[in-house]
Amino acid sequence: MATALSEPSDEEMLQAVERYLSGRGRGVRLIVPGTAGLTRRPLLDFRIDRRFEERRGGLERRVPGKKLKQISKRPTYIDLATHPVDVPAGFAPSPPVKLVLAGSVAEEPCPDCAAGKRDCDACGGSGTQDCPKRVKCAGCGGGVDSCWSCGGTRNRGSRKPPVSARSQTRTDWCRRCGEHDVACPKCFGRQTMTCRVCDGKGHRPCDACGGSKRVQHKPCAGTGFFTTFIEAVITHPVKSDQERVPTPAHLWWPARRADWRREVLTSATDKLPADLPDTLRTQVEPQLALAEREVARQATLRFLPVARVTVEGDPDWVYFAFPERPETGGGLKVARRPARQRVVRLAAIASAVVVIAVLVTWLAMKAIG
Repeated sequence: MATALSEPSDEEMLQAVERYLSGRGRGVRLIVPGTAGLTRRPLLDFRIDRRFEERRGGLERRVPGKKLKQISKRPTYIDLATHPVDVPAGFAPSPPVKLVLAGSVAEEPCPDCAAGKRDCDACGGSGTQDCPKRVKCAGCGGGVDSCWSCGGTRNRGSRKPPVSARSQTRTDWCRRCGEHDVACPKCFGRQTMTCRVCDGKGHRPCDACGGSKRVQHKPCAGTGFFTTFIEAVITHPVKSDQERVPTPAHLWWPARRADWRREVLTSATDKLPADLPDTLRTQVEPQLALAEREVARQATLRFLPVARVTVEGDPDWVYFAFPERPETGGGLKVARRPARQRVVRLAAIASAVVVIAVLVTWLAMKAIG
């Protein structure tokens, strides 16, 4: 049930400003017509968290292996629409509830393998793959440096060794041109070497199956079986909405220490406070309608009654009255702020002072120079 929040009346707000001015040596009666202007400027901070329920059933599942006992331990349902599920407490994210249709769990052999294995696709079940009998020499890269005399062409003396290598001596003779101490010590000028993987045979064990010709069937995890069942998933997502009348910058600090009215609504039938200002009520009420599939809610309403008061004959200042926290005295607090025309006038004076200072500086520098 919502409680009355006892919003201060206009007269109480004006009397609070009277006391404030009296404390500053100004005795005025603001409740007299024509001596003051008052407008309401209430602040609002409203948040509503809703938890919904979504049910999805008839989901066909197939998991690898024999898991009849494991799956059968899950909660079961017969009629998903009427199956009872506890609504999670609070409004933090919650894990989904997974159910299994009663009597739907079964085990079946994997139709695409034999005992969890099948012929290797990479080698076609042969266990081997083609492999080059010879490969480029790792020492010279299979290029002209295979021999500093012929460059692998068999024409002795057709090239000169690289400048950086002329002081180096190779200890073997080239098998192509026969020149001594010029050949790559690994391929001896041939530019290629026997493949170490296949030892020059031209084929090697399959990379995928290692030569065994068969590999594990991944879909069934090598078990040769699947467990099938019908699953339902119930989730409880949370959605939050917010409506605000933000605090003006010039009242930010006083508003933090003010006595905000607070009301918590946990049901769609809960009513807003009777004395909530109409301007705020029209912002909040549309958010309170019961949403489709809503199963829980928590709405927190905070509002601060604020009155803006202007005093006849005192155009330079504006006064704001609002409730004060009980621990700081209770009652009504008043904050004084400069009126717009005062701010504009002070800004103009400050600008004029800057212009004069710049002009004086310019004249002084001209006189010196």
